[in-house]
Amino acid sequence: MTFQKKFNLPETATESQLKFMKIVLKEIGGDIYNSFPDSLYLARIQLGLKDRFHSFMPCLKCHKLYNKTDMDEIQKNDSIGIIRCSHVEFPNSASRRMKSCQTVLAEREVKKPELIYPFVPIHQQLETLYRQPHFERLLRHWSNRR
Repeated sequence: MTFQKKFNLPETATESQLKFMKIVLKEIGGDIYNSFPDSLYLARIQLGLKDRFHSFMPCLKCHKLYNKTDMDEIQKNDSIGIIRCSHVEFPNSASRRMKSCQTVLAEREVKKPELIYPFVPIHQQLETLYRQPHFERLLRHWSNRR
């Protein structure tokens, strides 16, 4: 997974690498590697990684990020039904008038934001990985195999 992020590879390229590695390992080691995952989905399941995304709604004009859960609460409480961006580009500037962006983020009728930006903090993924039962034994598993 770090190789994928380091070289900015799409998931399809990483899946092709996993399939290739499985073929090579099966040729070298035989049937020992039948349980080696051949897709990212299976690798994430075997490693116990879960996607716990934080969803943000970005403004399409000024790119300010709004927390999606906060926007859902505003949308429920707001009688107007249209959520607009409230970002002011230079709020402390004396020479410019304070003018907010006012770009439409979501409408009540649609109940769907224009764009969602998912984000998972790395510390959350590492915490999930390290808290697996018998994590150290799983790390040593590949070096002790026959």
